[in-house]
Amino acid sequence: MTVYKKAPNNQATSLPFGESVSQNEQLWQRAFTLAVAEPLYKLSPDARRTPLDRVDYFSIAMKIIERVLNGLHLGSMEGGLRREVLREDILDWILVQVEALCIEGLADSMPSQDMIVKQADELIDALLNCKVGTSYETRIFSYQDNRFKTVKFRLLEEFDGPDGSFYLRPSVECANLYFTALSQPLEDKQVAIQAVLEHQLKAGKIAEANKTADEHRSVTYQHRNTLMSLIRQIRINVRDMQWQSQIHPKIEEALINIQDFRDADNQILDYLEQDLAEKQVANTYLLIQLKAKIQECLDIYLNLYEIANRLDDEFLDAQVHQCFFDSQYQNLPNLTEEILLPFLKLPLNDFDKVLHSLEPAIMGPVTQPLHDLVSVVQSALVARKDSDDQMSSYEQEDTEALSLDISANVTQADIAEAEALIKQGLSNGTCTLHELIERVPHDKEKGIVKALVALVHAAYAQTDSATFYATKMQKRFVTPFCCGDDLMIKRMTD
Repeated sequence: MTVYKKAPNNQATSLPFGESVSQNEQLWQRAFTLAVAEPLYKLSPDARRTPLDRVDYFSIAMKIIERVLNGLHLGSMEGGLRREVLREDILDWILVQVEALCIEGLADSMPSQDMIVKQADELIDALLNCKVGTSYETRIFSYQDNRFKTVKFRLLEEFDGPDGSFYLRPSVECANLYFTALSQPLEDKQVAIQAVLEHQLKAGKIAEANKTADEHRSVTYQHRNTLMSLIRQIRINVRDMQWQSQIHPKIEEALINIQDFRDADNQILDYLEQDLAEKQVANTYLLIQLKAKIQECLDIYLNLYEIANRLDDEFLDAQVHQCFFDSQYQNLPNLTEEILLPFLKLPLNDFDKVLHSLEPAIMGPVTQPLHDLVSVVQSALVARKDSDDQMSSYEQEDTEALSLDISANVTQADIAEAEALIKQGLSNGTCTLHELIERVPHDKEKGIVKALVALVHAAYAQTDSATFYATKMQKRFVTPFCCGDDLMIKRMTD
């Protein structure tokens, strides 16, 4: 009988004979390749919707990715392809396949235009994962760490363009999937493309070289997206990044590779401008297109060089900016993918209702503002404001009315728990409101915290009728449930 034992945490486990760390890394990367391709297997429509069920959706998916990759333009990854343009292209690709099915006798008639339009939209939504509204997510077992890892990825990304239209752009995983480069270093892919491009030019195959230049440009954008993704990770949480092992090696490697790529493209551009000009190529339009694509790649390399050179400054700036981050804000949701995009898909009638229910989670409840003699005197000494400023101060007072309702959804059991916590806190002599809130069990937090705030605020306002009294402190507290002015709590006999 085989007995399986769990390895203790943080303890290295021996690898089977013949296996190395690099082999396990490659194995995990190839498994990730299959995981990224999984959504493509779900593109086929219901079999009842003939003849669309016989369409080859794998080739259409590759055409979609290729079309979006070619829609990128120079500058940032904000470039992309309008959704309407991609939909029209998908219509043409489906029609070509259906016509072939009819010729082969596998389809009786052409489907309606509405059916094809609907299918084209469903294909785009599937690659965007619109039904869920978030990234694709899967679990892959790592034999290097002997544990499952949850990975998230996207194929297409949708964003709002400056003209108000929706644009599509490929993710890094999508570009890797198209170029079958997940198990191959991106730098090796770039070198191979440049070598093929140079060979085609010397063979006089200008049309083929133009297609290779498109792929060359797409991989160049992929390089830029990789560096921009690194910058985003640094800006989100620099604590997860290591300068010596992660950032510095990538900067050095990127600078060396960028210079090599620039040298190779400059040689190709020199060949286009000198040797091919002397040979008087017949199709000068293709030659002009090719030169423009190579020059575009050179411009991207210049931008990449600037990005790589400022990575160290980004890291240092992020350290300074994030050193005082509260721990509760370290794992905030992605505003674009997890909040904004789901909101955009909500029916208009439900929007106000959802916003109202999410207000406490987004804004964070606050306790009632507390006023003492010092704050009253200080506010009285402030110079008088004009009418506009007074109106804004009135509006601010109105917003204070939206503070935490301490009387809602509070039961007698909550009040009893709150009184017990206060009594326990006063057993040591003094305590603060913040300390009491921190002691509340997480599964009962809402009602007990409201009861605590109500009892302590009542003691602050009516010291003559309470068994304890509270004084306002010159600091505020912040908890995952609420925030406000902190108070020092003491027994009346003290």
